[in-house]
Amino acid sequence: PLLYRYYIIDTSLVNNVSCYKMFFEPRNPADFLFHGFLFIALDSSYAIRKIDMSFNKKINIDWVNDVRIVQEFDKVHEKAWMITKDEVSVDFGLSPNMMGMRGQKIAYYNNYSINEPIADSVFKGMDVTVDLNEYNNNPNYLESVRTTPLSDSEKQLYIIVDSAKQVPSFKRKMGLVMLLSTSYLN
Repeated sequence: PLLYRYYIIDTSLVNNVSCYKMFFEPRNPADFLFHGFLFIALDSSYAIRKIDMSFNKKINIDWVNDVRIVQEFDKVHEKAWMITKDEVSVDFGLSPNMMGMRGQKIAYYNNYSINEPIADSVFKGMDVTVDLNEYNNNPNYLESVRTTPLSDSEKQLYIIVDSAKQVPSFKRKMGLVMLLSTSYLN
């Protein structure tokens, strides 16, 4: 309450759960704070189910035009609220009017273990040898273990990167960049 103003906007569904949709913004527009939406469950827990926030447009961060963070939370094992999705998007550029670059990271979290004893062997280090032939011989391995499927644009990006790695001039330029940045050449 000292830093932000909160406004109840509406009710909406998040993962089939009714939630208050609240808008929040900094009390002082010049502060380096977030603004966005909170989705708070209408049940007795009043837990935050989702948050969608970004930087104030008046904030000046070198080469960063915009930052957006979306997080979703679910109750795990009926014991605790844990993050299940974390999405961070950053628009980079020399100025907001120039073309720049967009970076995005999406992480999904599942299979939480809560209040279960951990064996001492976990802290000794890794004794397991992983056979990489399983990964190399099964081209669909990553698709079978991925929690959410790739979008068409993400699949297309993999194809473009793989084809670019085969172009001799690109290989030479990447080798030169690696030599200049790390002072090492394979």
